[in-house]
Amino acid sequence: MTKIILNNEYLTVAIADHGAALISVRDQKSQERLAINLPASQTRRASLLFPIVGQLKNNCYQFNNQTYSMPPLGFACDQQFTILYQTPQQTCLELQATSATLKMFPFHFCLRVVYTLVQHAVRVDYTVLNQDQMPLFFAIGAQVGLVCDYQHESNFLDWQSAQPLQQLRLNGRGFCDLSQPRNVSSTTWNLKDIKNISLYRALGLTTWQLGQKQQVQEALISNAPYWQIGAHYPQPDHVINFEPWWGMTETNKAALQWEQKFGFNCLQPQQHFNATWQIHFYEK
Repeated sequence: MTKIILNNEYLTVAIADHGAALISVRDQKSQERLAINLPASQTRRASLLFPIVGQLKNNCYQFNNQTYSMPPLGFACDQQFTILYQTPQQTCLELQATSATLKMFPFHFCLRVVYTLVQHAVRVDYTVLNQDQMPLFFAIGAQVGLVCDYQHESNFLDWQSAQPLQQLRLNGRGFCDLSQPRNVSSTTWNLKDIKNISLYRALGLTTWQLGQKQQVQEALISNAPYWQIGAHYPQPDHVINFEPWWGMTETNKAALQWEQKFGFNCLQPQQHFNATWQIHFYEK
């Protein structure tokens, strides 16, 4: 694994070419701002989710009368990316279809990930190009774990968006129930109120702010249509996961056919898809 280091006067960031994963963010005080020690229940660190987010029912699907297996969170986080270029404050990594990915995902694609430092922020841009002769169906997303202390009553999480968020139900297997969305009225939560995993539908640009004593420490910003937020209170792992999704995990009424699954993006041959999110790190 090769570590790519980006830095400016505010942040020093490490990115791995394996999985194109953001693996470290240190601020001016050399404080690590990402959750490095993940919960025991989380078997692998996965900052890039492609070509699914979440999981498939029985980890399989059908396409063109063939059955394919796909691990939870997709396969991109387990692949070796090529570093296309690197500057002190930006890098671009690329993944193209291989014989190994074609066994799981029978499409020719090109996935590029660009990391850019912009003052106190890390910006992440995704581009998916359909290099096949047939439509390409996929989802893409990110997972980033931040350190927080649930025991402090002054710790909070809030959200800002032009439209109200909708909370979607997840069953015990992590599949989504789309039938009863609930409008989220409160915009500020105590961290103790965030338990397990919740999934939200957003319309337009959404900002999540994590902080203490009315001071914002991190802010995640994106126009992703879905966000999964996961916490483990009262377990003492002090990690909260944010996942912007362009796509949807399996629903409780999921179709087995790949092209019929809910929430996937569709690219015609030679078309491309762009998505972006960024995270701001303020002084602690």
